[in-house]
Amino acid sequence: MPRLTSALATLLLALTACSGGDPGNTPVISSMTPTTWPAGGGPVDLTVRGSNFGAGAVVTLNGVDHNTPLAYDDEVGINLDAAEVATARDIAVRVRNADGLLSPAAAFIVADEAVPFRVDSVTPIIPELAPGQPVVAWLSQAALPASINSNTVVVLDDGAKVEVTTTYDAPTKTIRVGPFAPGSSYEVNFTTGILSADGKTGILYSLPRTFFAAAAPMVTLATGDTPSLTLGAAGSPTLYYRALILAPPSIRGLSVIACPGACLPPAAWQPSVAVDAAGSGGFASSVGGPGAGQVAAAYQDAAGALRFAAGGAPATLAAAGDWSALTVMPDGRYHAVYHADGALRHLTCPSSCGTTAWEGGTVDPTGDAGSYSSIAVDGAGRIHVAYRADVGAQLRYATCVSPCVPSAWIAGTIGPPGNDPIGMSLIATPTGIAMSYYDVDLGELKFGSCSTSCEQAGQWSFTKVSTEGYLFFTSYWTSLAQGPSGELVIAFQTLNGILRFATCPSDCAAGQNRWGVTLVSRLETIGEASAHPSLKIDALGKRHVAWTTLDHQVRYGVF
Repeated sequence: MPRLTSALATLLLALTACSGGDPGNTPVISSMTPTTWPAGGGPVDLTVRGSNFGAGAVVTLNGVDHNTPLAYDDEVGINLDAAEVATARDIAVRVRNADGLLSPAAAFIVADEAVPFRVDSVTPIIPELAPGQPVVAWLSQAALPASINSNTVVVLDDGAKVEVTTTYDAPTKTIRVGPFAPGSSYEVNFTTGILSADGKTGILYSLPRTFFAAAAPMVTLATGDTPSLTLGAAGSPTLYYRALILAPPSIRGLSVIACPGACLPPAAWQPSVAVDAAGSGGFASSVGGPGAGQVAAAYQDAAGALRFAAGGAPATLAAAGDWSALTVMPDGRYHAVYHADGALRHLTCPSSCGTTAWEGGTVDPTGDAGSYSSIAVDGAGRIHVAYRADVGAQLRYATCVSPCVPSAWIAGTIGPPGNDPIGMSLIATPTGIAMSYYDVDLGELKFGSCSTSCEQAGQWSFTKVSTEGYLFFTSYWTSLAQGPSGELVIAFQTLNGILRFATCPSDCAAGQNRWGVTLVSRLETIGEASAHPSLKIDALGKRHVAWTTLDHQVRYGVF
């Protein structure tokens, strides 16, 4: 069968159907994607763009109506099945509105020799760029190098065009774009202005790709969720997490992984060690360390029991216990709080913690208290706990002087009226205590601080940090840390699954304008057990953060 010549294709575009109606409302085709397809190349989605496409517009192929599932005022789309493109032929494509007005024809060519000039793939597949990493587009055939420039490879940062180095490598038929300035998201567009080597064919329309340029290298350490991070005296990280197997889905239990020195790349980390596989435990582990003892974790197993692990065999501390939080004193004494039987409860033990060495009592028995608990110890040996009371959705705080037995806890409701707090993270600072949390009612990330008598609501100062904080699930945490120069940093995740830092140099409860928000990672982190950032800052001011992606990959980065 003869091929459509360029003159005939032009003639088709010039023809107008004589179907009556107002010519000003006649649909017009401005472009199609693709315009050619190899015979026998399998089904293809054909997108037709233009103007005056009315409601109920349909695509016709050589005068025959085709099922048109996608129809907008400037775009219609159809799927040609394998049989429709099985043999070489010329197809006249038109758009007809419900009033009968028909567009001029555009040529779609099914050809034996056709090899569509297109972007076959773009790397990296994961939409996150390491420092200095380029975006690479792999073309189906050779391109005209002169056609590849900033006008045909368009890079946008928040909608504004930015100049990024673009090069073409002829032997591999690849376009390299970058490097990119870190800390921003970029939309990369490979436009139809990129021409084939003979200069006659523009590249097929390619969907824009969005990438986040990371400020520092990040590594994937394991498959799991709910990581909890602590740093050793030299800043070396230890990470507890719940290990998972994805295919078939199963839970392996609590595992730990550590790095003795420079922790990038992943090979620098020691092999992961299973800590407790009994009952498929390990959910929402809370780490204490280093203190004078070793790193330890409190966590819930699959049967709902509260468990503790610190080097030796894991121990069951309570038959029921969730929302656990653990801290360690400078002398090695551990303190754990948890929720059980509608109350916030406390356990403590010296540095040698067997099953029988623990003692404790009830911290707050009212309002189903104890979810989203976070615990900290200050330099004077006072224990501080922030938590939620589910009845009334109240933000509460409790404190006592270690060892807190017999029970000597003072507790109070501290949250502003109307709060629905989740994801609390509490730390001790040189001037008092500070915390971050999500306010569900207002959809805000919040920060609060207090210097004395913190069980009294009037002693706290609160401010909004970001309106991007809360996700619609119910298992989300923030993570607050203080650097050596006094700055406060919150690691949190936003509605679209982006991990961010909020940073404040001083006077952090004075208002939202004291906080600056930056991106850390664009990898998806949405999921009930996924959004669990854990942040620590070492003596040099480096920020160590661990978190989990949507596909349950435990990630680590240092900034």
